[in-house]
Amino acid sequence: MIGTTLAGRYRVERLLGSGGMGAVYQAEHVHMRKAVAVKVLHREMMIVPEIVARFEREAVAAGRIQHPNVASATDFGRLDDGAFYLVLEFVEGHSLTKLLSTEGVLSPERALRITRQIVDALAAAHAANVVHRDLKPDNVMLVSKEGEGDFVKVLDFGIAKVSGEGSGDQPALTKIGTVFGTPEYMSPEQARGEAVDARADLYTVGVILYEMLSGVSPFHDDDLVVTLTKQLTADPPPLSEQIEPMIRDLVTLLLKKNPNERVQTARELLERIDVIFGAPPSSLGLAGTPPGGPVSRSPAVYAPTMQGLSALGAPTAPAPATTLGSLSERRVKLAGRSVPLVALLGGMLFATLAIAALTVGASLIFGHHAETPAPPASVESTAAVKRKDPALAELILRAESGDPTGLAELTARNEKKPTAPAMRALGHGYFKLGQLTAGLAAYEKGAAEFPALAKENTLLADVRRAADDADVSDEALKFSADALGADGMDLIYDVWDTSRTNPAKAAISKRSRAYLDDDAQRGKASPALKILLDVSKAQREGCASAKRWVARVETEGDLRSLPLLKRFDDRRGCGFLGLGDCYGCLRAGKELSTAAKDAGGRPGPTFLLP
Repeated sequence: MIGTTLAGRYRVERLLGSGGMGAVYQAEHVHMRKAVAVKVLHREMMIVPEIVARFEREAVAAGRIQHPNVASATDFGRLDDGAFYLVLEFVEGHSLTKLLSTEGVLSPERALRITRQIVDALAAAHAANVVHRDLKPDNVMLVSKEGEGDFVKVLDFGIAKVSGEGSGDQPALTKIGTVFGTPEYMSPEQARGEAVDARADLYTVGVILYEMLSGVSPFHDDDLVVTLTKQLTADPPPLSEQIEPMIRDLVTLLLKKNPNERVQTARELLERIDVIFGAPPSSLGLAGTPPGGPVSRSPAVYAPTMQGLSALGAPTAPAPATTLGSLSERRVKLAGRSVPLVALLGGMLFATLAIAALTVGASLIFGHHAETPAPPASVESTAAVKRKDPALAELILRAESGDPTGLAELTARNEKKPTAPAMRALGHGYFKLGQLTAGLAAYEKGAAEFPALAKENTLLADVRRAADDADVSDEALKFSADALGADGMDLIYDVWDTSRTNPAKAAISKRSRAYLDDDAQRGKASPALKILLDVSKAQREGCASAKRWVARVETEGDLRSLPLLKRFDDRRGCGFLGLGDCYGCLRAGKELSTAAKDAGGRPGPTFLLP
């Protein structure tokens, strides 16, 4: 579009950024000679009603707000080819994200001055019945204006919530239970998919202020689901004691999990900031309590990538709850484990909460109990849970499907009152996300606390899958040998039997065979598996031993024994030139055929979900 004139008045000069939904251009109003930013939605996006509706929503939200610290919208329409466009105030500067990446920690005074401008912009937005819902350093631009180098412009109202007069005909774009936004900066109620109000934006202000003061956001983690879990359950790590106590108390107050305990309005927050700057205090005073105990954090700054246009305030589309994209390729450390991630990411967000190496969840996933309760007859079904607690059953289903937010919420709830169905859902949910180490960790904790879980088909199928994965095979095999009893040994045999002829899986075959050859582990094997493990010995010891082995197959063997029976059907291999029958003692009767018939009627174990 460079060089063209849009809508007869905006001459496009250069491309500023582009993404999956559209592009952002710098243009000049041909009559007013004024620079503007023009967002143009890709034509292929026109067939997605929700994307078009969100584009319109941004125009409505930005158009409502007239404030120096907000990048205002001045025009909205449709081009001759059907593409929608939105004209915004042109903002030339750098994002708060870039400032933090280059300078790390800001001085408290500078951080507060930037924060106050953000809050001033939010006050105007909230007065216009607009809740931003995706505030983050990427959406805070810093420009030079009238000698002020940190003049704030708040951008991107693409997922804003607009209410009040004139919005009644707008579609309900965000349903309860759907998470939109950026997990590292969203409020707990937003992470849960609940309806949010202006206090959610103020929580995000607390996150951003914390990051400016410390150099890292309070709930940072490389794993989307861990981030969501921290948002729901964790107190922020204490800020440096060198920071003014009034500032620390304000941050703590903003980051309260319960919105009723936070600062309630942007105007009130402005007054509190002015109190810190030394303005005459109002009757509000400064509330808040010191932060809770420390929570470890990563020193790196994580900027979640969401599909969008550019740093100039392009609209963002939430990542599907079951897709974490490139996040699935990252690894984080927890309790000595290297955890592969999914996506996101995010799921966002969910995922996201989704949950493996939880810094906060080290105790959630890897904790152990001194005593193991008596095993129940079987793990309670989700249907049975639903009859007693419908809300928990719904959460279990969400987590089990791999929804990151559902995983995060269930992890937090399960820490307080663990149940076997919840542990099963956590383990399977992680596997759905591709986080096999996290899934194994959840299953390991669950099986230790609820032994009946070790017999579950879902667990066995997932562990069998992990045993074939080179990255986690050792963990899966060890878990099988240590915690899954006879079923675990059957699983290990299946791994060995299916990998022993595959050169690419030679290492896995060798490790699994080592467990099968260990006398202590063999003691855990089922009678049917012991028959399989003893066949070589029976062959070496001659016909009498083979006859006893065949008798065992007849009474205790299963379908897996049939290929081994054929070893004793060979009538050559012994005596002069190997021409003699090694197992002649089996020919007088029908031992082999009877054993084959009986064992063939007993299916062996399988490790697939029905």
